[in-house]
This record gives sequence, C-alpha cells and structure tokens, in this order.
Amino acid sequence: MDVATPIDIKVAVEGLGGVPQIFYNMLGKFEDMTLNEHMQKIIPEFEANKYNDMMLTAHSLKGACGYIGASRLHYVCWFIQDHFVNDRFEKQVKYYPSLVEAAIELKVHSRKIIADNEGR
Repeated sequence: MDVATPIDIKVAVEGLGGVPQIFYNMLGKFEDMTLNEHMQKIIPEFEANKYNDMMLTAHSLKGACGYIGASRLHYVCWFIQDHFVNDRFEKQVKYYPSLVEAAIELKVHSRKIIADNEGR
C-alpha cells in the first residue's frame, strides 16, 4: 500500500476483486463498525500500559485497514505490533499519538471519498 495517501483506493479496489462499489460500501461502514470501536478500546489499554492488549487491538485494526487500503493507519498498527513482539514496549507506546493522528486523518479522508462518490 502507498503511504503517500491515507487511503490507497487502487490497492483496496484490486484486493476486493476490482469492484469499486464494494470498496465504497466497506469504507462507508468502516468508521462506525471498526475504527471507532478499536480506538475506544485501545485508549484504556494505552493508559494502563497493557502492552499485549494494545498489540492485539492494533493487530485487529491493522487487518481491517488492509481491506480498505488505509495505508498509514495500517502501518502504524504494524509498528505497534512489531515493537510488542520484539519487547520494545517504550517504542510501542510512543506510536500511540501516531495511531490517533492516522485514525483522524483516515476519518477526514474517507468522509471526503464517500461524499465525492455519492455525487456519481
């Protein structure tokens, strides 16, 4: 996935069988059904230094990000997971602000993509 953009639409559509409407449907549901829940879950995990729980939540979110091409958020989640696996817990929690920023950026970008698509 291309991290030059918050959402790599081309890769996502290709991964979903080349059907753009499937991508737009998934993107439209992603925020309410996945992103918000995972972000609410990871806040107390971060605050309590529950490294394993934080890694598991990031891992789950990372997988969902792959389906919609959420490249930046996907890779932040990957780094959180990688730092946990390699016992670099200080570095793991340092990615939390980047996770929040990438989630916000994704929301803004996805809403614009959805609005632009509704006009078609």
